[in-house]
Amino acid sequence: MRGLILLGWVAFSLAACQTTIKHEATPSDYIVRNGEVFKIDLKSNPTTGYHWVLTNKASASAVDSLSDTYTPGKRDKNIVGSGGTQTFRFKAIRKGIDSLNFIYVRPWEVGAVPCDKASFIVEVR
Repeated sequence: MRGLILLGWVAFSLAACQTTIKHEATPSDYIVRNGEVFKIDLKSNPTTGYHWVLTNKASASAVDSLSDTYTPGKRDKNIVGSGGTQTFRFKAIRKGIDSLNFIYVRPWEVGAVPCDKASFIVEVR
């Protein structure tokens, strides 16, 4: 019994120390070429009043925001209240690195804490 407890503790300790490396070759989430158009898809459910907002659009210098569209989920598009995908399209306009920061908010709740956040690093080569 004592050995089983010790084995469980060792397994737990090893699992707690493991880290997941998201990117092996580069810290960028997106690597694009100058002039290339790319998209970022975020799960969204506007029937709850929430939508994704790009918070640093004005400070992005390597990419230009083209559009923001919502597409209902394929299986659930006829079900009221089901979610889908909010798609942001960007165009790479000059070499450099930008961080694109999004928050998931209700627009009428000014000053409220965002429900969710997402950030992506984009490298334009």
